Amino acid sequence: MESDSMDLKVRELLKEVTLDYLPTLSKHVNDTVLAIKVAIDKIPDDLKECFHEKDYLNYRYHAKRCLYLSIIKKYLKFSSVKVEWSTLQNEARKPVLLAYPAMELVGLPGFFVRIIPTTNSLFTIKKLNLKRSNIRALTHGGVPQATPKYNSSILEDMFLEDTSELIKKTFLGWKELGEASILLKVWARQRSSIYVHDCLNGFLISVILSYLASQNKIASSMRAMQIFRVTLNFIATAKIWNNGLYFRREGKKGIPQEERVSYKEAFPIVICDPSAPFNMSFRISRIGFVQLQDEAALTLQCIEKCRDGGFEEIFMTKVDFAA
Repeated sequence: MESDSMDLKVRELLKEVTLDYLPTLSKHVNDTVLAIKVAIDKIPDDLKECFHEKDYLNYRYHAKRCLYLSIIKKYLKFSSVKVEWSTLQNEARKPVLLAYPAMELVGLPGFFVRIIPTTNSLFTIKKLNLKRSNIRALTHGGVPQATPKYNSSILEDMFLEDTSELIKKTFLGWKELGEASILLKVWARQRSSIYVHDCLNGFLISVILSYLASQNKIASSMRAMQIFRVTLNFIATAKIWNNGLYFRREGKKGIPQEERVSYKEAFPIVICDPSAPFNMSFRISRIGFVQLQDEAALTLQCIEKCRDGGFEEIFMTKVDFAA
């Protein structure tokens, strides 16, 4: 009986957070995207001329990335779109633009389109490997120090489209997986200790679900709530986190053991795909992941012990912690 009540409430929650198609809503969104495209079209085509071979050094890439966004923002001023600055996962060196429709959308307050610059094959990948020192001022006793997070920040932009395509292919046509993703994002957003820059975000939730699907840990026959529970259990208890999560792709070579060792030496948590040679979870800290595992375990206990499967406690209650 409690299971039926939980399923009913989950259905209602999914209805509440899922948008129905409305022609007026679609028009405002399309107008916003069109304004962005018009602004970008005014920028010279060959952006590679703006970048030099060694711009991966000493924040030069990040500075030019910011300049590129500033030019887009300048041209967007001539449209009816409102534009604000933000950052990608709270990383100050990686600003993004938030473009709001000219009119606030009824039923969708605060809607915006996030403009994130990406660049394919701008730099040689080996120049951005984990052991390279690309911030010349960073030394210890006169010895240059490796800059794995800095290097990963640039690689993230180079492979953002590839990782997005990986997720898109996994989720395409799988309704329950999409619903489970929504449930996990609602759950995470309610917990200020884990939905932060050094722990979990919506993108990583999708990546973890894609990994579980690729390993046949979740099946198309499962309901959204079943996938939700399997994912929390994997986060809380899976021993494979100690070694790292590595996607296997048909027709692609796996990541060599030597590289895997380097990843684990540089980062507490590793999630890698052969088509995108960088750690997608490079921002997660050790303490952040411990907190994530604790929250996942507590939520599983709540499902077992609380009334109605813990729906109110899991999805409707804000859990804040002092900074």
